[in-house]
Amino acid sequence: MSRIWQLIRPYIEKANFFTILVIIFLMPMFRKAVPPVIGFWLLTWLLEGKFFTRFRLPQNKIAFISLLGFYILCALSLFYSENMESGFFDLEVKLTMFIFPFVIIGSNYLYKKYFHIILLQFVFANLIASLACLIIAINSSFHFGNNGLEFNPMVYVTDPGLEGYSNAFFYFVFSKFMHSSYFAMYLCFSILILFFFIDNYSKKWIKYTAIALIIFFLFIIYLLSSRAGLISAAVVLLGSIIGYLKNKKWTFNILLLAITLIFAIVALKFNGRLNYGVEQIKNTSVNKEEKTISTSNDRLLIWINSWEIIKANFLVGTGVGDVKDELIKSYTKHELTDAKKHALNAHNQFIETAIAIGLIGLIFLLMIFFLPFINALKNKDTLLALLIIVLGINFLFESMLNTQAGVIFFAFFYSLLVFIPKEERGNLTEKS
Repeated sequence: MSRIWQLIRPYIEKANFFTILVIIFLMPMFRKAVPPVIGFWLLTWLLEGKFFTRFRLPQNKIAFISLLGFYILCALSLFYSENMESGFFDLEVKLTMFIFPFVIIGSNYLYKKYFHIILLQFVFANLIASLACLIIAINSSFHFGNNGLEFNPMVYVTDPGLEGYSNAFFYFVFSKFMHSSYFAMYLCFSILILFFFIDNYSKKWIKYTAIALIIFFLFIIYLLSSRAGLISAAVVLLGSIIGYLKNKKWTFNILLLAITLIFAIVALKFNGRLNYGVEQIKNTSVNKEEKTISTSNDRLLIWINSWEIIKANFLVGTGVGDVKDELIKSYTKHELTDAKKHALNAHNQFIETAIAIGLIGLIFLLMIFFLPFINALKNKDTLLALLIIVLGINFLFESMLNTQAGVIFFAFFYSLLVFIPKEERGNLTEKS
């Protein structure tokens, strides 16, 4: 029996690795197909056996404990949540935050050896998703009229609450597979990966291909018009410039600086959503005497009114099941009609966490971010450091851990980069 097991185990390991590639490919386009594939991935991982010999506490022990502690706090909050159905659903969505660290830490050697291939697969998947969105938008814009084939990007949208004509190349209409903020975050990480490949591969065709893809992804991020995405892209570019300054790579610095300036100018001058957001911030006023804020920004109003809920449940929160109910009560009280109509979340993961599991939970979430970030700076791990910054920016604008698209991305790539040390990430580099 043991001999048979020795014969089939290498195939189970390969199936495990192949399944990872499938999950990554599905992430940007077919997220509903991801959970069952994750189930198969876990099955192959368990079939490898020898769990206790494979599993060792990682170097970033506190990050591991923080992730598990965060999920356990969410689970414990069910004891004081009234809406149990919503609470169990939230735990189901966040489950990968608990599972993935164990799987990555106890993974076979293939994850480490083929680390670069895993990253490349994510870039490839997002390239396919971007091209698909672009092709669909182009196809939607061509119509047969009186003069034959005509180009008109204005298409009729039937989404509830958003009915009317909108540009096929803009925002949620352009993003066909997921919310534009999540897709933009995926593309920002893809850009980070491409810079990683520029650093680690000496062949010119790889570098030029990476630069071309970076420019293309920046163009797609602009079309997606996610404000968090635009800010994240700018931070990634600036962070890369700083890295190349330290390495004295002047040619890439000049090229990156040019790309950054063009991207910033185009975004600030022509992107309607970014300009609208800037105008809303400009028109926001603070009355220090009455301690009130006047603004037309719905998201800012949600954040301000969320503070009342946090203060009332400061230490342990309302419980994960009651977050939405408490927010809707707040929207009703403060007459935030649109927010109530669409049952919006807090649009900020840090605020959402403070509402759900209080100050204790927020401390755990901050530990998840800051401790690995400090270690990344010490180890000069630019890929991890910039990923944490990108995640942090997006957590400020969206409740990323409320959706599968956010949780699975966070749980997998955070675990991959935090729990596989920089020096163990494959041996595929070709530096000259």
